[in-house]
Amino acid sequence: MDPDRFQKDDDAWPGHWATPPRPWQKPERRLLSLEARDRLKAALARLPGRQRMIVGLRDVEGISAEEVCELLGLSRENQRVLLHRGRSRLRAILEEYLDAADV
Repeated sequence: MDPDRFQKDDDAWPGHWATPPRPWQKPERRLLSLEARDRLKAALARLPGRQRMIVGLRDVEGISAEEVCELLGLSRENQRVLLHRGRSRLRAILEEYLDAADV
Protein backbone atom coordinates (compact mmCIF):
# COMPACT_ATOMS: atom_id res chain seq x y z
CA MET A 1 0.00 0.00 0.00
CA ASP A 2 1.35 3.41 -0.98
CA PRO A 3 2.00 5.49 2.18
CA ASP A 4 1.15 8.66 0.24
CA ARG A 5 -2.48 7.54 0.29
CA PHE A 6 -2.60 8.31 4.02
CA GLN A 7 -2.43 11.59 5.91
CA LYS A 8 0.97 12.54 7.34
CA ASP A 9 1.87 12.63 11.02
CA ASP A 10 1.47 16.42 11.18
CA ASP A 11 -2.06 16.35 9.66
CA ALA A 12 -5.23 16.60 11.73
CA TRP A 13 -5.95 12.87 11.32
CA PRO A 14 -2.56 11.14 10.93
CA GLY A 15 -2.74 7.67 9.42
CA HIS A 16 -6.24 8.16 8.01
CA TRP A 17 -6.96 8.06 4.28
CA ALA A 18 -5.89 11.27 2.52
CA THR A 19 -8.60 10.53 -0.05
CA PRO A 20 -11.18 7.77 0.31
CA PRO A 21 -10.30 4.50 -1.46
CA ARG A 22 -12.24 3.52 -4.55
CA PRO A 23 -14.96 1.00 -3.79
CA TRP A 24 -14.20 -2.56 -4.82
CA GLN A 25 -16.37 -4.32 -7.30
CA LYS A 26 -18.42 -7.19 -6.03
CA PRO A 27 -16.72 -10.48 -6.95
CA GLU A 28 -19.62 -11.57 -9.18
CA ARG A 29 -19.55 -8.29 -11.09
CA ARG A 30 -15.77 -8.50 -11.50
CA LEU A 31 -16.04 -12.07 -12.77
CA LEU A 32 -18.75 -11.10 -15.26
CA SER A 33 -16.70 -8.18 -16.56
CA LEU A 34 -13.70 -10.50 -17.03
CA GLU A 35 -15.92 -13.02 -18.83
CA ALA A 36 -17.35 -10.27 -21.05
CA ARG A 37 -13.83 -9.09 -21.92
CA ASP A 38 -12.77 -12.64 -22.77
CA ARG A 39 -15.88 -13.16 -24.94
CA LEU A 40 -15.23 -9.90 -26.74
CA LYS A 41 -11.60 -10.88 -27.41
CA ALA A 42 -12.73 -14.27 -28.73
CA ALA A 43 -15.37 -12.63 -30.92
CA LEU A 44 -12.84 -10.13 -32.30
CA ALA A 45 -10.51 -13.02 -33.14
CA ARG A 46 -13.24 -14.55 -35.32
CA LEU A 47 -13.47 -11.46 -37.55
CA PRO A 48 -11.67 -11.41 -40.91
CA GLY A 49 -8.25 -9.73 -40.71
CA ARG A 50 -9.00 -6.21 -41.96
CA GLN A 51 -12.31 -5.98 -40.12
CA ARG A 52 -10.63 -7.18 -36.91
CA MET A 53 -7.85 -4.64 -37.36
CA ILE A 54 -10.20 -1.72 -38.03
CA VAL A 55 -12.64 -2.57 -35.22
CA GLY A 56 -9.69 -3.01 -32.86
CA LEU A 57 -8.09 0.28 -33.83
CA ARG A 58 -11.31 2.28 -33.79
CA ASP A 59 -13.30 0.75 -30.92
CA VAL A 60 -10.64 -0.77 -28.66
CA GLU A 61 -7.71 1.61 -29.17
CA GLY A 62 -9.86 4.70 -29.81
CA ILE A 63 -7.97 5.78 -32.93
CA SER A 64 -9.77 8.23 -35.22
CA ALA A 65 -11.08 7.26 -38.65
CA GLU A 66 -8.57 9.58 -40.31
CA GLU A 67 -5.65 7.94 -38.48
CA VAL A 68 -6.89 4.44 -39.36
CA CYS A 69 -7.18 5.41 -43.03
CA GLU A 70 -3.65 6.77 -42.98
CA LEU A 71 -2.21 3.77 -41.10
CA LEU A 72 -3.82 1.20 -43.38
CA GLY A 73 -3.84 3.14 -46.64
CA LEU A 74 -7.63 3.03 -46.96
CA SER A 75 -10.14 5.50 -48.32
CA ARG A 76 -12.66 6.89 -45.81
CA GLU A 77 -15.43 5.00 -47.59
CA ASN A 78 -13.60 1.67 -47.47
CA GLN A 79 -12.73 2.16 -43.79
CA ARG A 80 -16.36 2.98 -43.03
CA VAL A 81 -17.65 -0.11 -44.89
CA LEU A 82 -15.13 -2.43 -43.22
CA LEU A 83 -15.90 -0.94 -39.80
CA HIS A 84 -19.66 -1.37 -40.33
CA ARG A 85 -19.25 -4.97 -41.52
CA GLY A 86 -16.89 -5.77 -38.66
CA ARG A 87 -19.21 -4.30 -36.04
CA SER A 88 -22.20 -6.11 -37.56
CA ARG A 89 -20.38 -9.43 -37.57
CA LEU A 90 -19.11 -8.83 -34.03
CA ARG A 91 -22.66 -8.09 -32.89
CA ALA A 92 -23.89 -11.34 -34.50
CA ILE A 93 -21.12 -13.37 -32.83
CA LEU A 94 -21.88 -11.86 -29.43
CA GLU A 95 -25.62 -12.44 -29.93
CA GLU A 96 -24.88 -16.15 -30.50
CA TYR A 97 -23.18 -16.23 -27.11
CA LEU A 98 -25.95 -14.29 -25.37
CA ASP A 99 -28.68 -16.43 -26.96
CA ALA A 100 -26.88 -19.60 -25.84
CA ALA A 101 -26.61 -18.19 -22.31
CA ASP A 102 -30.40 -17.66 -22.19
CA VAL A 103 -31.11 -21.36 -22.79
